[in-house]
Amino acid sequence: MRVELQYSGAVRWLVVAAGLATCAIVAMTPWSAALRAFVALWVAGHTLRSLRDLEATRTLRVDGDGGIEIRLRDGRTVRGSLVDGGFVAHWLTIVRWRPATAWRDRTVLIVPAMAHPDALRRLRVRLRHG
Repeated sequence: MRVELQYSGAVRWLVVAAGLATCAIVAMTPWSAALRAFVALWVAGHTLRSLRDLEATRTLRVDGDGGIEIRLRDGRTVRGSLVDGGFVAHWLTIVRWRPATAWRDRTVLIVPAMAHPDALRRLRVRLRHG
């Protein structure tokens, strides 16, 4: 099964809002100014990285034996396998996978506005029931 993804500005703003809210919480802590600045910069960097990663996947293809093929924004294709730990709901789907040459898992976040409804339904059924 193949799912083509189109990214929504709403998801992008949700990630930005979460980063800003975290920086606001850090600003209110009783830590030293230097520590608050360091943590806020780390959060900002992590937010930017999350935005980049969020929009990196353009197409994912899942086969019957748990293999996955991801086509990235830059045209590269990465093969791997599905791993446990994903999440499936009507409002959010999180695909957990591990590239064949990597030692840590990756995730693909999908909300309903990002994919064709039928393709997303098939993907959710596949992830939920194997």
